[in-house]
Amino acid sequence: MDTFSNSDNRLSLKALLQKKVFYCIFFNAIFLASIFIFILLAKFLPRLFFVGVIAKSILFILLEILAFAIHHFFYSNDISFIQTIKKIFPQAFYLSILKLALYLFILYSFRLFFYKQNFISYLFCFFILWAFFIIHFSLLYFFAIYEERNLNFISNLKLSIKEFFTNPTYTILVFLKNILLLLISPLTLFLYPGLTMIILNIKLPEKNKN
Repeated sequence: MDTFSNSDNRLSLKALLQKKVFYCIFFNAIFLASIFIFILLAKFLPRLFFVGVIAKSILFILLEILAFAIHHFFYSNDISFIQTIKKIFPQAFYLSILKLALYLFILYSFRLFFYKQNFISYLFCFFILWAFFIIHFSLLYFFAIYEERNLNFISNLKLSIKEFFTNPTYTILVFLKNILLLLISPLTLFLYPGLTMIILNIKLPEKNKN
């Protein structure tokens, strides 16, 4: 009886691994195609500052929604990726807008203070970078919080921030693993592990799951 059970477990683990590899390659190809199409279209856009900002912002929002959908699709029982996008779209859209606004604010604030080239300005730059890392690492947990709790947007956001301050060491380990995945991705032209594995690597510590 145990032999059959162990055999079934090995088969389902193998099937899960094959599914993960297949979806990683498939979704990484979509990411690469999206970026390639954006670069191609950018050549036909007017070379104006605000046009570039709008185009990059749209690409950022689309990629963020795609990342959210990939994470939910893999860790849920949805049988259709379209169904997944419909389900996560409101929160994914709000999250992408929030990230975009925060990142643009941090980027332009940093540039503003950095070019002043005095001690106070550099001190402000330090605090801006510090705030960026806290916000970035906190928002990393949003996908996982959504999967585990599935609350409203504000509640998920609060829990994400709380998760970062509760598990800073775990957060750093996740970040370092993602760096490693990113460094080895060029070996396969970013098809595996690529961005998809980095997205799927964002999970809650086991002790914090329901």
